[in-house]
Amino acid sequence: MDSVILSIIIPTYKESNIGYLEKIFQSIIGLKQIEFIIVHKKDDDSTLKLINELSKLLDPKFFKLILSDSIARGKRLKEGYEVAVGKIILFHHPRSVIEISGFDYLISNYKNLDWGGFTHRFDERNLFFRFTSFYSNFIRADLNQIFYLDHCIYVKKNLLQTEEIPELEIFEDTCLSILLRKKVCPKRLNFFSTTSTIRFRKNGILFQIILNQIMKIGFYLKIPFPVLNRIYEKSLELNSPSKKLKK
Repeated sequence: MDSVILSIIIPTYKESNIGYLEKIFQSIIGLKQIEFIIVHKKDDDSTLKLINELSKLLDPKFFKLILSDSIARGKRLKEGYEVAVGKIILFHHPRSVIEISGFDYLISNYKNLDWGGFTHRFDERNLFFRFTSFYSNFIRADLNQIFYLDHCIYVKKNLLQTEEIPELEIFEDTCLSILLRKKVCPKRLNFFSTTSTIRFRKNGILFQIILNQIMKIGFYLKIPFPVLNRIYEKSLELNSPSKKLKK
């Protein structure tokens, strides 16, 4: 695996009926010097079946599937990182698609990159979603140096130790960004990561806006992550099951 420059790690759970996993596989077909690592929550059999079908499109030498017991997306990212051999790692959101030219840029310029993410946009283009992406790109990412996973976060392998990856159910991307920005400033790449609006469509835009703000307040108030995750994933359970808390 000496020729691998880019390791793409994607944590999956309940992706079979969304349609993005198929797009992601299509986006990497034909890419050279990459490995594709899926870390899948093992109790989701329908998505596992889809992964096994889609993996036939790739060279098996450069595809790895890890079945994880963890409900925490951060832990699944860490499990992928442990087996990654690339010189630069890409934590890829399971419902985002990156431009092919973005992958090419990472592979060609990895020596000059430390960490950062791609330019966010939604797969719907109304005024609200455009504004949300504007804020994500120019305020949260460029100014505050916080990248959410739907930006798809890249990091040079020697910049991040495996044990530093937060094993969290939620806000693992925020905590990772806070850690990495202490080491070096990030760079947002001018290639799009196009993300599904499924949460807004399922919950309704107003409800999702309020929920997002509640989550941010909860983060800064240091409410336990399992509690925040249970609230965020209730009914949808897109990133992980909302595990009931013990009394």
